[in-house]
Amino acid sequence: MHNRSPCFIGIEGEHYRTIGIAATSFFHLSPAAKMFIRCLFQWLTEQALLDFPAERYFR
Repeated sequence: MHNRSPCFIGIEGEHYRTIGIAATSFFHLSPAAKMFIRCLFQWLTEQALLDFPAERYFR
């Protein structure tokens, strides 16, 4: 059975990655892309790392 929660392994130091996603419209993304972005926004919000409100993209 799959666990829907991601697994994170702590590493030393501060590490950052830039994720770029190109789309003609957020309304025309595939279901998988929408789920990935929603999960990413949720995790960023939980970690207090989101710089802007996600609600403006996912209503």
